[in-house]
Amino acid sequence: MPELRRIVIEHLEFVRLDERRVVAILVARSGVVHNRILEVDEQLDQAELERAGRYLSDAFGGLTLPEMRGRLQESLAEERAAYDRAMARSLALGSRAVEAGDEDGELFIQGASNLLHSPEFSDIDVVRSLFRTLEDKRTLVDLLNRVLEGRGVRVIIGAENPLSDLARCSLVATTYGAGDRVVGTLGIVGPTRMEYARAIAVVDYLADGLTRLLTRA
Repeated sequence: MPELRRIVIEHLEFVRLDERRVVAILVARSGVVHNRILEVDEQLDQAELERAGRYLSDAFGGLTLPEMRGRLQESLAEERAAYDRAMARSLALGSRAVEAGDEDGELFIQGASNLLHSPEFSDIDVVRSLFRTLEDKRTLVDLLNRVLEGRGVRVIIGAENPLSDLARCSLVATTYGAGDRVVGTLGIVGPTRMEYARAIAVVDYLADGLTRLLTRA
């Protein structure tokens, strides 16, 4: 999924759950919605939360999360007397809502069982090791971050893979974006004897489709 720190936030909303909890809803320009639950020190009614969301959207909408976080922190650091109490609370709430800006996007893995049909994975120990790696999403995110620093489709074959448990596999991957911003990655993991021309064409086609969809949104 798109990484939070890369997406442009268009709109913020806050919804009261109970006396001490508020849901912060961040709507990206692409239409992707992220949310997180905030613990609050004082009770805020829904009307005040709605005013805070409108103010923050108008003042800081159109920025990435790191940009928004920086602007909010600058505003909070200015002379407190320049704001009334409600505005100060809005800024503080907004600052907490965007603290997640450095998190990586969620990783989705589908079709791993298809690898079992390849003769390379007839050994149960090899399969166990492979699936253990595929379940470690943090490791896979790190791999994608390392190999997809540039543009275009990247192909890593067999032993070129920095993860030893994927030494019998190849990775075909690329980035997708929104306009000129890279926001996420997608790829195919398969046996080293995979049809590379077909895999590259599929990955490139999907990335282009996602980029056009997110840019149009």
